[in-house]
Amino acid sequence: MTKILECTLRDGSYAVDFQFTPEFSGAVIKKLNFLGFEYIEIGHGIGISASSKIKKAAGSDMEYAEAANKAIGSSKWGMFAVHGIAEETDINKMLDAGMNFLRYGCTYSQITEALNFLMRFTGKCEIFLNCMRSHEIETKQISNICRDISNVGVSGFYLVDSSGGMLPEQVKKLGEKFLENKENFSLGFHGHNNLGLANANSLLLSEMGFDFVDSTLQGLGRSSGNAMTEQLVSILTRLNIVKNHPLIELLKYGESELGIHVPPGGTKGIDTMAGFALFHTSMLDELKERSLILNVDPFLLLQGHV
Repeated sequence: MTKILECTLRDGSYAVDFQFTPEFSGAVIKKLNFLGFEYIEIGHGIGISASSKIKKAAGSDMEYAEAANKAIGSSKWGMFAVHGIAEETDINKMLDAGMNFLRYGCTYSQITEALNFLMRFTGKCEIFLNCMRSHEIETKQISNICRDISNVGVSGFYLVDSSGGMLPEQVKKLGEKFLENKENFSLGFHGHNNLGLANANSLLLSEMGFDFVDSTLQGLGRSSGNAMTEQLVSILTRLNIVKNHPLIELLKYGESELGIHVPPGGTKGIDTMAGFALFHTSMLDELKERSLILNVDPFLLLQGHV
């Protein structure tokens, strides 16, 4: 049975420039627990240690952890960490604070290095390796990846559509290969929505047998956002793939409670173009700056990336 990992309070925080306060996070955690979400991701959008290195969030990693411990109920809370940004000492502090799961983001070329790093934490909590820009994965290497994950003892592996541009056929091809080769670990999918396919790709992999799919309330997130919790729960509940989520309560909460705290949605043309070009949207600001220097239309730069 597929589980939905609810990451509004982490990936969704991009929509408010990482300014979800610990107090607000605690209130949302309490509600998400009531709404039946077993896995709730919190903290800085870019992950552990990012406030001191990238962009200061409304709260510290420890303040978010303390808020989670007060509000969590029977659910599990976890944080994200990016290879090369998160510090080992900071991850250990979160483990000492009671973090139940860690999601560690790296690119395809960094998988071996990331797994070597994660060996320091296996057995301390559930650990998921999130492969950012999963469209770069070479299918001929998937059996080796699965072998290495099993040897290290990581709890799960995530395909991540960082650009929101992976087509269902691409997702299916990778998903089938991982399902063929996986051993003692779970599989998950994190979909961005630049081409409007995050829900569809999440549904596809859920039906194929993936253990986890990610979503955010109102589809909040970087660029065009993520798979939308309210819609994804509606779809998977109707198909009897997920259970125990009170749908009407969820739909009302996403619109009337969370909606008043975040800016209105909408998809910019440049975000859709990034999905088309399979361009990681975290680098859009840099691309726009480069387009000004070169006096070139950023859309044309993205077109040249294809």
